[in-house]
Amino acid sequence: MSMKKAGGLKGFLTKVSASAQKAWSTASPWGFLAYSKLTYTGFLLSTSLFVTLIPLIMEIDREGQTLKLEKLQVSDFKAKGYTDNQLLQMGFSETALYNPSVL
Repeated sequence: MSMKKAGGLKGFLTKVSASAQKAWSTASPWGFLAYSKLTYTGFLLSTSLFVTLIPLIMEIDREGQTLKLEKLQVSDFKAKGYTDNQLLQMGFSETALYNPSVL
């Protein structure tokens, strides 16, 4: 006598289980490879951004603080009677002397 294949819900679950095991055995190595490549790429990207972006942000902040200090010094010198040309000759930037026109 030949064995009949199970039908109904039991047959369906058996087929789903077999196809899932086959898919997992095929996809597992590819998934691990993709995971390892993505983690390596993410590590490289995050460390590169950390090394380049953080110092850039700090430098931009420092430049803003320096400009504020220069503006305070310029306003103090203007209160003492210095002209703009004298302040330019002293080495102050034009940005500290004049308010830039921004549209």
